[in-house]
Amino acid sequence: MAKLVGSLSLAVAALLFCTAQMAMPNAHIVQRGGQNCGSGGVCDVIFVSHPSKRETLWEIVQPSVVEPQTGYPQIRFKPDDTIEITAGGCVQSGGSGSTWHLYVNPVGGSAQTYYSGTVYIPGFIPAAGGADVTGFWRLGGYVGRELHMEHGLAKTGKLAGIKPSDIFLHLGFEDEQGDYGDNGYYGHDNGDNNQCLGVGPAWVEVEVTSKESREPVWSQSQSKPFDVVWHEDDGWDGNWLPLNPFWAAQIGPPVGTPKVAVPDFAGTCGSAFNGNTWSDGGTIYQNVLAAKCTSQAPSDDLYSGVTWAGSHCAWDPVGGHVDWTNATYSGKVFWDNYSGPWWNDDDININLAPDHDAGITTQENKLIGLEFDQGETLDNYTTPFWANMETNEDKNSLLDEQLAGKRAVVTGVLGIDGVHNGYAEIHPVFALAIQNGETESGDGVDETWEFFVRNSGDEGGCSTKNEHWWNGLSDNESGGSAWYFLNLPWPKGASDFKIAKFSGEGSQSGIVGPTTVKGAGWTYVGFRWPASSAASVDGELTIHYSFRKKDDRERRGEHSLHRKGHADEDADWSDAVAKLKDPGVRQQMTAFFAANKPRLYTARPDTFRIEPGHADLALRAITSVKDEDRDRIRRDHIKVDAARQAALKEFDVKLKAIMATLHIGPESFKKLRESRSKE
Repeated sequence: MAKLVGSLSLAVAALLFCTAQMAMPNAHIVQRGGQNCGSGGVCDVIFVSHPSKRETLWEIVQPSVVEPQTGYPQIRFKPDDTIEITAGGCVQSGGSGSTWHLYVNPVGGSAQTYYSGTVYIPGFIPAAGGADVTGFWRLGGYVGRELHMEHGLAKTGKLAGIKPSDIFLHLGFEDEQGDYGDNGYYGHDNGDNNQCLGVGPAWVEVEVTSKESREPVWSQSQSKPFDVVWHEDDGWDGNWLPLNPFWAAQIGPPVGTPKVAVPDFAGTCGSAFNGNTWSDGGTIYQNVLAAKCTSQAPSDDLYSGVTWAGSHCAWDPVGGHVDWTNATYSGKVFWDNYSGPWWNDDDININLAPDHDAGITTQENKLIGLEFDQGETLDNYTTPFWANMETNEDKNSLLDEQLAGKRAVVTGVLGIDGVHNGYAEIHPVFALAIQNGETESGDGVDETWEFFVRNSGDEGGCSTKNEHWWNGLSDNESGGSAWYFLNLPWPKGASDFKIAKFSGEGSQSGIVGPTTVKGAGWTYVGFRWPASSAASVDGELTIHYSFRKKDDRERRGEHSLHRKGHADEDADWSDAVAKLKDPGVRQQMTAFFAANKPRLYTARPDTFRIEPGHADLALRAITSVKDEDRDRIRRDHIKVDAARQAALKEFDVKLKAIMATLHIGPESFKKLRESRSKE
C-alpha cells in the first residue's frame, strides 16, 4: 500500500490550524472550504460555543484572504447585543521575498496600505472609509473594543434601511486589486522585521453577549419516536454530521423535554412491515412508517433472496436495514464477535456504550452495534493494532481484553437492523478511533489512538447495496477532493495539544494528511481523498495534551468491564442450517454452502463523485421537506451493487433447488421463539 503523503512535512505543517487560544467547550465546525486558501489549504474553519446562557463565542481559524470581502451569515447579531472582537496571527500575501504579514497591524513595506484584515458589521461598525475596500475598517481599530448598536438606531429600534437579516459579520483583506490569487496560509516565512516569527495562521474571535438568555435549540421541535434529533448548537462533529444524536423518544416529545424512555423499534414501528419469515422479501408500508414511527425519510437496504424462518435475514420486524443518516458517536467499546468467513458475512462486531445513552433502543443492553466487513477493512490494514484484530485466531477471548471498554469515537451509517426485533447500529463503520494508551509526559499526557477512515462499505449479509460517506466539505464548489475528519475528545482540563507521533498507510497514493484542527474540546484529524475516489487509511496517532496546572487534569476513569450486546444481527447461513431438525439434511446443506460461495463480499466499493455543499447527503436525505429531493438524494447516496445482486440471484436459484430436493420448508425448523430463548 502507498505511504501517506508527507505526514508531518512542511506542506502538511502549513495545514495545521492550531491556534494559541484556549479550547472552547462544545464547539463544532460549521463551515470549511469552498475557497482556495493556497497550496491545498483550508480556510474559514468556524467554531461556536456557549460559555453561558447569554454568551456565544465564535472563532474563525484561517479567515479567507483570497478575496476583498467575505460574509459570514451564520455569525448574526441582534440590535441589543454587545460584541467584542479579538484577532491575531499572520497571513501569506504572495509575491517574492518576505511575504507573511501580521493580520492585525502589519508592519514594513506597504503595510500602511495593504495586508491588514478588515471588518464591517451593519449597525455596529459603520459602513465608512478607512480601507481600500470601501465600507470596511482595519481590524486594529476595533480589536478589544466593546461594540454596541449605534445609539440612535438602538434607541428608536429603526435600522435605517438595514434589514435584521443583514446584521452579520463581514471580514475582508487589503491587497492590490486582482492580486488575491496567491494569498493564503502556505510557505510560512518570518515576514519583514520578523513580525511572524513563531506566529501561526490568522484567527478571529467574536464574543457576543445577549440581553436575554439563549434557549437550547434542537434539530426539530416536533418529532415522531424514531426521528433522529440533535442539539443545533453543539451537536455537530468536525464533518458537519450529527454528534451523539438521540431518538426523539429519548428526549420528548416535544423535543427538548427530559428523557422519558428507551424506544422499542419493533413495538413502535413493527406494523409498518409485513414480511414472511420464510419467503422472499416483504413489504414496507411507508404511510404507516410515517404515521407511527418517523417523520423523516430513512432509506432501506434489504436482503432480496430467500429468508429462513427464525434465521437468515428473517423479517423480525424487517429483513435487513432501515438507515437514517451518517453520524458520529463517542463512548466506550467492547468486543462482541467475528461472524466468520463464508458462509457467514465476514463482519467484525463491536459494541459501543454511547455517551449519555444516545441512540440506544430496548434491544442492546444500552449498547449500539458497530459493524464493518473484514474483507473491506482489516484484510487491507497493516497497523499492528488492526492487523492483530484480523489475524487473531482466538478473537473472542483475546480481543475482549484488547478493547476492554476503551474510549472510542465512530462515524458511520446510523440505522436499525431489522433482524432480532430491531436494534440500533452503526453499519457500515466509516471511521473508528480507539484510545489505546495514555502516559504522563512533561506538562501533560500523551494519548495514543488507533484509527481507520474510509468512505464506503456494505451492510453485511442482509443487504445488497454500497453505502457512501458523502463528505460535502470539498475544496471547491465543483466537488474536488474531500476532507474526512476523525473526532478525538480532549482529556478534561487540557489547554493545548500537538501531534507527537504519527504512522499510517493509505489504500492508494494521493491521500494527504494528517492535518489537525483545534476544536473546543476536540482534536479534528483530517485526511483528504483524491477526487472522485473510494479510499481508506489506517494508522496510529499519539497526541500530547498540555495542562496549565497539574491539578487541572480530570482523569477519564478506569475502563469498565466487558458488556455483551446484541446477537449476531444478520443471523448468518450457519445459524439457519443449525436450526434444521434433521441431522442428515443439516450435513447436506453444509456441503452445499461450502461448494457454492457467491461473489458477494469480494467486490471493491464502486467509484463515486463527491458532492459540494456543507451537509452530508445522507443527512440531507432525511431532513429535506421535498419528497423528490429526498428520493433523489437517497438514490444517489446508496448505490445498487449490480454485480453483487446478480451473484445473489444466481445463488438463490441454486439454493431454492436444493431446498426443494431436500423438502426443506417451515416445518424443518425449530420454532423461532424457542430457538432464540436459548441463544
